[in-house]
Amino acid sequence: MPDARMTTCTVRFDPPLAENGELENADRSTSAAIASFPGTVFLYQEQALSNQLDKPYRQRLLRISANAEREAVESAGFELTDPKASIGLCSLPEAERAIAPSQLGSYRCSVFLQPVAGSVLTYLGNTPEEGCLSNYRGVVRVFNTISSFSHGHEYLGSRLQR
Repeated sequence: MPDARMTTCTVRFDPPLAENGELENADRSTSAAIASFPGTVFLYQEQALSNQLDKPYRQRLLRISANAEREAVESAGFELTDPKASIGLCSLPEAERAIAPSQLGSYRCSVFLQPVAGSVLTYLGNTPEEGCLSNYRGVVRVFNTISSFSHGHEYLGSRLQR
């Protein structure tokens, strides 16, 4: 039985977004949701069965940014307007991982990750109580819990502990 694989990589927009993060011809909620913040990173993510990696069943773009108001890291999800155009994007060299701004579809939902008490490396977040809207194989709402453990290595390769 094939297993499911999730592939995630950083991407950039080509051409770059306007300095204020707005897209031409985008609806207001999408433009507001992608507004540029210092340190914003965009990730492309696809999920597929291991025997059908060229046919992902889920694709999305995530905007990862600090949210000072909530003292959290926000992971905001967006649809892609033409998902087929991005299949396999993470297998390309980093310099070629670009998405046209026209590929950015509707804003879907945000998860806010907050530091776990007593740890500077672990963040935890959940979808809103009502879930995130979905339209995949009869699923209308998705509920996720995200746990992230960050760690680093010093220049000689030793893992840094906190």
